[in-house]
Amino acid sequence: MKYLLYGIVLYCALSLNAVKAVEVTEVLIEPENYKATGFGNVTPLTYLVNQKGEAVFKQAGVARDLARHFTNTKPIDSSDNDLAMLSKQLPDDYDFSDYDYTLFIVRAQKDEHCPPCKKQNSINEKVMERLNELRVHYVKILEKPADSVTVTIVSEEEYNRLTGRGN
Repeated sequence: MKYLLYGIVLYCALSLNAVKAVEVTEVLIEPENYKATGFGNVTPLTYLVNQKGEAVFKQAGVARDLARHFTNTKPIDSSDNDLAMLSKQLPDDYDFSDYDYTLFIVRAQKDEHCPPCKKQNSINEKVMERLNELRVHYVKILEKPADSVTVTIVSEEEYNRLTGRGN
């Protein structure tokens, strides 16, 4: 009887450690539907949303300092607009309060089509490994590649010049 009790206690302790703090969901978007999402052409895009459903962090490009933003409490200025786009990729009954944070990455599905996306994915995976005390839903919104893809990586200045944002 004594060993049965120890076995039950050990099983319960191991079961508690087996609970994952991070849940991962992948959403695939067909290339012809991607433009309608409103995310634009810059990837990766990283968003962090708190339990209240407020976007507290947004980064276009590689977010090297992602880990420090898990302490943000103040919503960013574009929070409502960002949530409108992000929520379309979630089930209708999604409840942000089920998690401490929901982390979104919007990126190309294939790493070879987007080297910065590969770098951001690596950063995100390392951050997720360290977040044992938080319940995080990690949502990967992936743009499926078209049959043929041409990728040109340019500096931010060149991008602004090409898109007319530099004026």
